[in-house]
Amino acid sequence: AGSITRTVSAQPLSTSMSAVSGSGSHAGTATLTAKLLLTGGNEGVGSKSIAFSLSGTAVGFAVTDSSGVATLTNVSLSGKDAGSYTGAITATFGGDTSHATSTATGDLAVAKANQSITFDQPVTPQLINAQFTVSPAASSGLTVSLAASGGCSIANGTVTMTSATVACTLTTSQAGNGNYNAA
Repeated sequence: AGSITRTVSAQPLSTSMSAVSGSGSHAGTATLTAKLLLTGGNEGVGSKSIAFSLSGTAVGFAVTDSSGVATLTNVSLSGKDAGSYTGAITATFGGDTSHATSTATGDLAVAKANQSITFDQPVTPQLINAQFTVSPAASSGLTVSLAASGGCSIANGTVTMTSATVACTLTTSQAGNGNYNAA
């Protein structure tokens, strides 16, 4: 009897992408994550390269850990205001000889950034009726409010000492906006 040959084709295992998300602060960086799973189960697929894009722009690759989670850090949020961006992250596994491709999208959360205020310590002590200027600045670039109390007054950034015995207290503040917390 003759031999019979049969061909059996191979098919890569189906995969799915889940838990695609990202978060960071305005004017800072974000961390993006995604999980690569075998389809139909919760088994993560490790040691696979995942490509991430943010709002359609490729931002890098990360390799999945033994649980199938890929984490990409230090992704620039330049041009992203604070808020929620639905579907802004795309995670793609390009497939290999054993596993099929998969892609999913997820949301990006951009928090308000913190800011700080700086200004130089005025020369002290000051004589009564002495005038000096102060120029506080916020790291955000937003306008800073300046208030004077005690033995001084302020007008247009110029402080005037009004007492020879009461200390002058200068207080700065910045209310924040849609992208920055108050300082």
